[in-house]
Amino acid sequence: MVDQQWARITADGGTPAPDPVPLLPLSTASDPELRLQGGEKSFKEINCIPFAPVRDNPYSGAGILNFVFGEMWLRPDLGMKERRLVTVACVAFQDADLPIQSHVYAALKSGDVSFDEMDELALHFAAYYGWPKASHLNQAIGAQKRRVLDEAAADAEEAS
Repeated sequence: MVDQQWARITADGGTPAPDPVPLLPLSTASDPELRLQGGEKSFKEINCIPFAPVRDNPYSGAGILNFVFGEMWLRPDLGMKERRLVTVACVAFQDADLPIQSHVYAALKSGDVSFDEMDELALHFAAYYGWPKASHLNQAIGAQKRRVLDEAAADAEEAS
């Protein structure tokens, strides 16, 4: 919209507007539909689950699928492990149960963060933010470790 208005203003003044400078060098699709498809794909891969949120509202469509998983998680300057560690700490700070459970699960299930590293994250978080929220995070870690181990056992049993 800013580029369109600038073009109008400069045209009114009799000079052509320069080409707009891209805000960021995105490695993801610019086409809205392709970006949503990419967001759905990365949501499933990153969260280690077989479904993605529906696109029918601005929060899950434009926010979660387009921006968070269609761009942010795919940017090149942080690795997946670093993104997972930052995200787990942030959701622990927010104290929102579903995001804590889902991000701890995905970090452990993917193998990007080991069980020992996740325990260390909880301890580090406790030292900097305090035990009440770290205790909640630690409970989520325990539950998600059991879930990952139970799934691995079920997969092994199914394979044999």
